[in-house]
This record gives sequence, C-alpha cells and structure tokens, in this order.
Amino acid sequence: RHFGCLGCNNRDMLDTIYVFEDDPEPEIITFGHLLKSVGVGDGNILALTDIGELYSWGTGLYGRLGHGDQKSLSKPKLIEKLPSITKFAVGWFHVLAITDNGALYSWGNGGYGQLGHGDKLSHYRPKIVSFSETFIEVSAGFSHSLAISESGDLYSWGSGYRGKLGHGDAEDLTSPTLIDSIYDVQFSKVSAGHTHSLALTNTGDIYSWGSGKFGKLGHGNSYKYKTPKKIEKNIVFVSISAGKFHSAALSDIGRIFIWGDKKYMGFKTVENILSPTLFYFNTYTHVRASTQISTAISGGAIFTWGPGSIGEFGNSIEPKQLLIEKNVVFSSVEANDKILVAISGFSRHSSASCKNDLLKMIHMKEFSDVEIIVGTTRLQLHTFVLQLRAPLLLEYGYLSDELENDQVLQLFLNFIYAGDLPDPYKTHEMKHILGLMKCAEFCDMPKLSQYCFNLVNRMMNLNNFVSAAKFGGYYSLEPVVSLSMSYLLYYLDRIDSETLYKLRIYVNDFDNSRDLMDTILDDNASLSISYDIPSYKALENMAPINFSDLNYLQLLEHQQNTDFLLRVDGELGQIFAHRAILACRCKFFERMLLANMSEATVGEMTFQGPTKLHGLTFSALRTLVRYLYIGSEEIDCEIEDCLCILSVEDFLDLSGDAKHLSFLNYCRDNILRNLRIDNCLEVFQMSITFGLKVVMEQVLDFILRNYINLAPQIEELPVTVFMKINVALNIKMINKYGPL
Repeated sequence: RHFGCLGCNNRDMLDTIYVFEDDPEPEIITFGHLLKSVGVGDGNILALTDIGELYSWGTGLYGRLGHGDQKSLSKPKLIEKLPSITKFAVGWFHVLAITDNGALYSWGNGGYGQLGHGDKLSHYRPKIVSFSETFIEVSAGFSHSLAISESGDLYSWGSGYRGKLGHGDAEDLTSPTLIDSIYDVQFSKVSAGHTHSLALTNTGDIYSWGSGKFGKLGHGNSYKYKTPKKIEKNIVFVSISAGKFHSAALSDIGRIFIWGDKKYMGFKTVENILSPTLFYFNTYTHVRASTQISTAISGGAIFTWGPGSIGEFGNSIEPKQLLIEKNVVFSSVEANDKILVAISGFSRHSSASCKNDLLKMIHMKEFSDVEIIVGTTRLQLHTFVLQLRAPLLLEYGYLSDELENDQVLQLFLNFIYAGDLPDPYKTHEMKHILGLMKCAEFCDMPKLSQYCFNLVNRMMNLNNFVSAAKFGGYYSLEPVVSLSMSYLLYYLDRIDSETLYKLRIYVNDFDNSRDLMDTILDDNASLSISYDIPSYKALENMAPINFSDLNYLQLLEHQQNTDFLLRVDGELGQIFAHRAILACRCKFFERMLLANMSEATVGEMTFQGPTKLHGLTFSALRTLVRYLYIGSEEIDCEIEDCLCILSVEDFLDLSGDAKHLSFLNYCRDNILRNLRIDNCLEVFQMSITFGLKVVMEQVLDFILRNYINLAPQIEELPVTVFMKINVALNIKMINKYGPL
C-alpha cells in the first residue's frame, strides 16, 4: 500500500514516519511538523504532531479514523474539528484522545461501551466524553478503556470480560468509572491489553488485573484477578505495556522486564514466565508488548521478537534488529498484527554508542601512559581511567599471573573502561567468567564479583559444573567451589567415578569440599546431606553499571590527569581534557591528534570565535565537550550553543558519524522547542549568519504562523532579513488563496 507524503522528505525535520507492512521496503511519510507519537490499531494508524494536530489513515471500519465515515484512506488526513491534542491511544477498533485542557474525546467501535458515552453505539467522528474529571493519561485495549485523572485516580470502562475493568466483576460499563479499591494510590500510566490491564504508580510500582492466562499478570501464577493487585517486585518501573498474551515494562535504568506466554519472551524458555523477568542487559528507551510481536528501541535501533511476522521481520525467538538505511535512528515504535510504524527522530540516551567508543580506547596505545603487568603480558592503559574505575589496579601495577588470558583480560578491561558486562543470555565459557570474578576480587570490586557469581550460578548445569569446580579451584574462589558441590550432590547418581576423582583433586585446597568428596568416595560412608540446587539471586539486582555511573565527566570537571587544552579565541575560559577520550569519540580530534599536527604537539587547540568560519562560543565548546564525555544529550544547552554546534558539525565531522546523529538532532529539536515570540527573530538572524538552511526554514515557519504578533518587530529588521520573511509570507498567501 502506498501512503504518499506530506511536505518535503527532509529527515532533519524529525517529522518522518517509517511504515513497515508486507513489502520489505518501508513507506516513508513526512509531516510538516515535529511528531510527538504514533499509534497503531487493527489496520489503522494515527500520528500526533507537536502542535496538537492528529492525523489518521488506513482501515476506516467502525469510523475509527474519525473522519465521519467508514472509508479507508491510503495517506494521512488531518482529523478536523478536534481541539489541540496532547495524548491519544489507539485500541483494536476505537480511539481515545486527550485535549490540552484535559477533556477526553473518543470515536470508533463502541459495541462494549468502550467509548464512554453511556451507550454501546459507534461514532464516526470524535465526540467528547461527558465527565467532570480532567484526564492526563489514556489507554485503549481490545474492547475496554483506561484513564488516569489529574488527581492520579484510575478509571475504566467498556467490556468487563475476565474482570479486566478492575471492579470485582465481569460487567460492562459504558461510562468512565473510578476503580475505588485502590483509591489511595496515585497512578501515572496505564496500559489496556486484550483481556488484562496494567497500571503504573507514581512510585514505579505496577498493578495488574484481568485474565492471568500464561502468567501475563505477573503474580507468579495464572489466576484471574478482578481487582488491581500489586506486582511484588523491588524494581522502579517507568513504563508498561500490556499485549495480548504477555506484558512488558521498562525500569528506571533502562532494563526491560517481561512476563507471560513463553513464545513472546525474547529468549528460549520451556515454560511460561509468571513474574517480571529481566530481558537482556542492554539499555533500552522504549518497549511495547503487541499482539504477535514485541518491539524495543536501544541506541536508536529497533529490535523485534515473537511468533508474528510483518514483512521480513518478526517470527524470531530472540530479539532481531530491524536493519534500515545508515544514519537513521528511531525514537518510538508501535506495532500490531500487520503493521509496524516508527518515528525517525532521536534518542536522548546515546550511551550505547559512547560505550563502544570507550571500548576502542582500550586499544589506543598512542595515548596510554601506564603499564599493567600480567605475567608476560604488558597492558598499555590510561591513568585517568584506572584512577576513576580501578584505583587498586593502578596502585598495584599488576594482576596475578594466573589471569594472563586474553579473553579474561578483555572482559575485565571492557568493564573498567565502559561498564560492559557479559550478557547473561549469551553463551560464555565458565573459565572466562571465573577469571573475571578473580579480577574483581583481586581489585576489590565486590559488585562485579557478586555479578559474576550470580552469572555462574545461572550458567551452571550437568555439563559444566565440573569445569566450575576446576577453575573455581584454580582461581581460589571458594564460593564457586561450594556451589559446584551442590550441583554434584544433585547430579550424583549420574556422575562416574573418574569424574569424582577429578573433582577431589580440584577441591583439595578447600576443607569443606574436600571432606565432602572424601565422604562421597568412601563406599562405607553414609551420605545424608541436602542436595537442593540453590536458586540464583535475581540478576536484575546485579544489573551492569549504567554508563552514567562511569562518571567520566568527573575527570573533566576536576581536571584529573588531563593532557590537552581547548580554548576559544577572544573569550575567557579554558577546558582541560583528555586526548584519549577526544580521539575515541570524535573523528576530527582523532585525525588531528594522531597526525601530530601542531595542536597535538603543543597540547592545545584554539577555536575561532562565533563570528568567524568554523567558530564557536566558549559555552558551545563546553557543551560539545561535555557531550563527548558523557554520551548523553540530556545536558543544558542554550539555543545559541545549539546553533554554533550545528554550524561546525561538518568541520568536526560530526554529521558524517552516525553515532552523533542523535545529538545533532537534539540540538535542532532544542532550538525549535524553545522558540518564542520574543526570541524567534534573533534565532532566525543567527541561523542565516551560520548558514543553517534547515533551521532557518523551520524558524521561518514559526514566524509566519505568528506574523500578526511579530509585524512591528519585523519592520525594524535589516532589509535583507525583512525581505526574506515577507517574500515567504507572500508565497504562503499565494499558495493558500491563489494570485490576486
């Protein structure tokens, strides 16, 4: 199906939607404004712009497109006579939308009362729900609706099948009704699935109710609950998603937890998952549990899994990345049985790409200044990293000889430099994880040591517990040896005598384990020892350290072990930085420093001021360097800083590197989101000065939309600027009304 296009196909405007169906190539749709969100129903799509306009297209059955009929549309059409919308939700056959003053509108199929109008009629146009409360959140399911009021109260209506409305029965309701069993809890988000519901509290707890089939309620069983019940999990969650057969949630540190039908878990399991279980140790910014597939975003990339299939993706047990053209990042994604829709924009959490850069720094010998000895191996590392992340290793200057193993050392350095840890859902050799655990103990890193122990417990089975005992003994890791003995007792009737004698040798240095082996090998001994396999500790409690926890910014702010100076000509202030970080994060600095240019020789670089070619303000330079150190766009950045940075993106080779695209997009978006009547003309003039054509056109659009209020100030502008605005205004008037 061909969706067509609105406006120009300019990716820099952050207004682009990718639509995936049966065709392997996505259809690309561009809007004239920034997009806030998209939604997908049973064949219909909706998109909300930053100025509150709601567009719809696709299947029109039951009037779900909101255009007054049941006609299907092949391209987006603005839903007219609808007030400015802030949020909306798309169900299977109906739609809910909240206006900027908290009023609720609904349209589409009302066969179960899910529209909230006091009846079970369908409506082909948006109709306001007559209700005294104002709403801040909504969710539309298969045949029911959920909403949160401004005071944090939870409301539901529509089909009561399986108790999914949460009122203690299975009765249908045709108007929003307070769920009074939890009146004392304040909620922030809701998600209506097919036959169950989820709600998120202000403190990050999840409540669930409705059908518990497959364990999708997360209470450790498959029971049905007709009133909301809190999921007992010591995790702070920030978003939730109820699918048809399973549920998913995102924690405050970017981890996905998932539960329900085994086919939708994203990892191999022979049983349904009955409570929230850690997905993978990647950092995610978005997750959705859909009908047949699940979707997530990590580092701006989309991942899908589940038995469903849309085009050439889906139908995968484990997460599979959706490959798309270079330099495209995504900010949100929604999917249903037949369609996947994603907004091409920016992710504010680009730590994944920054982490990869810091892993490269391990091999940058040109900037190393300290040597760590491991047997005959000499590791060329960086003092400033070790001082921050492994001070004891820096103090010792060596690791014990038995740790001279390439894989073990690589795992350890990956953790030191980038907080990177072995993925618990991937295959690892036992000896390498135990080597990493020994490194952690040698350098007094208890969290890393505990993580490795939990991972070993998770990995251990009949085929490798002997290896755990062997290398646990080799590295003098008594907890691992004791753990392997528990597995021995559990599998004792399946172990031959040759293996038992090997184990006796491996555990010889550990009194309790040695005595146990002697007892087992004594034919006349009576063995009466408990042999239950210990359950492993929840790995989510030992999640890998967040990138932000690495705190390289601390080195920048405290000027620790710096070796390069950055200035701006004519401005006070200087930045003491680290060559290694600048080089691994920015190709411009890498080329300059490795080529031994004059700046590299003297250890100093001075940028031109903002009025000259490739110039910057000191504030913009500081913002840019802070971004390079922390790998996140969530930093204070004034409009002028953003304009300066965008003006040098080619000079610094930022635009040619995909990992920086999200930061550049953030700068553009920050400019547009902070435009006001009192600053837009100044920003317009600066965009002209800096030669930023795309930004200039977007600011010009803002000026034209507010021309009446700005007319007196426009008349006082320089002639060239005045003419640009008025020519654009005349063209707009001609396009709208035709020539005079």
